[in-house]
Amino acid sequence: MEAFKSVSSSPTGTRDAAGLRDSRKHRYIPRYVNFFKTLPSCVGMEIVNALDWISSVDRALWDEILKQTMPEHPVWGFATDDSHTLDAIGYAWNMMLMPELTQRATRNAMKSGTFYAVSRVSRVDFINRTIYSDGKHTNMPGVGDRRTLYLLEQETPSISNIEVGNNYITITGDNYATIEWIANGEIIALGETLTLTDHQSEMNYVRAQLKSDTGIAFTQPFGIIKLSD
Repeated sequence: MEAFKSVSSSPTGTRDAAGLRDSRKHRYIPRYVNFFKTLPSCVGMEIVNALDWISSVDRALWDEILKQTMPEHPVWGFATDDSHTLDAIGYAWNMMLMPELTQRATRNAMKSGTFYAVSRVSRVDFINRTIYSDGKHTNMPGVGDRRTLYLLEQETPSISNIEVGNNYITITGDNYATIEWIANGEIIALGETLTLTDHQSEMNYVRAQLKSDTGIAFTQPFGIIKLSD
């Protein structure tokens, strides 16, 4: 039986502007690109780990990889709790879009990218970056514990439908405040519908993220193929 996996990515562990710059110039980017282009078992990478402590700049790394692999070799983004205790479960997960609840359907969804990732924390977006404890605000811990259980009661963005046409992509969802469209690591548009001809820059992919004050949902990347006149 063929095995496949996602690649763990965290390049620096830093969580500031310097960390974002490091991710965009990270020396291991060519190695990751080679993995995804040559190893069929490498279908994606972790873009959120637990409460986004060591992974806070990994979305920038993901974009750098996508710039070099798309559209021929999509790299799916996974969010994981990396849980070692019961209190650490329920903060980052993947919504698998499956016709049935079976192991085979789950595997097919992971392999084909028919899922989206959700996290209750995104530090670079200031989503649940701090926690109120002992009468003061402090940094959100790296993993879930008894202090963070209140996050499990918060609503997070969800995606109910994605419609793709020749020149547009429209996303329908719930519990979000804004939808950002990202290409080449930059926000290129806001709103439910992206009109591709409005963005003539050299881009080979676009992805979307639905954001609120209490969570974020990430689509998988859409490959952009330019048709000749």
